[in-house]
Amino acid sequence: MEDEKDIATNSNILPVEKSKVQRIVEGILKLLGLDEFVSYIQVLKNAFVIIVIVMVAIVEIFNTHLAERMTRNINKKKQHIKELRWEYMSANAEKNEKTKQSEIQKIIAPESVKALQEPPKKVELEN
Repeated sequence: MEDEKDIATNSNILPVEKSKVQRIVEGILKLLGLDEFVSYIQVLKNAFVIIVIVMVAIVEIFNTHLAERMTRNINKKKQHIKELRWEYMSANAEKNEKTKQSEIQKIIAPESVKALQEPPKKVELEN
């Protein structure tokens, strides 16, 4: 037994070299302060879940940006519609003002056309 212990302690056991991926994952865990709670092997075992969570997060971020862009476009279009409505109301009020009989008389007065002073007469034809 002692010989086995001596052999185990005296032999030159080289540390297993870590792969680049393992070093990256352990570095990220250390950076996040999770190295005491989560190991590289646990990350490997749950890699699929982690990838799914990351993909869902990416889709959620994309969806949020899309919704914000659509909201901005809707607000711009609402503002444009509001401006067009005011333009329509102004043009309609101007048209109503210009079609009054008094305004028409002012317009045609320089051409020496006078308005009727008596109501129009109905012409009846005999058969």
